[in-house]
Amino acid sequence: MVVNAPMAIAWGADGHSIIAMLADAQLSPAARKEVRQLLALEPGATLPGISTWADEHRIQRPPPGTT
Repeated sequence: MVVNAPMAIAWGADGHSIIAMLADAQLSPAARKEVRQLLALEPGATLPGISTWADEHRIQRPPPGTT
């Protein structure tokens, strides 16, 4: 199987949110408690809601070899 970066980016916010919901459903009770404690540090935060944080905050750089 070959996956390139443009395919990975195609997930978008909806894809990240769906995966976060699925992951949340698979957490053990202890892990879920820890995640909830971390999310409580940011009022109103949910796992699906923060699933795109890194994409939204990463420094935008041109792809290698394009400059």
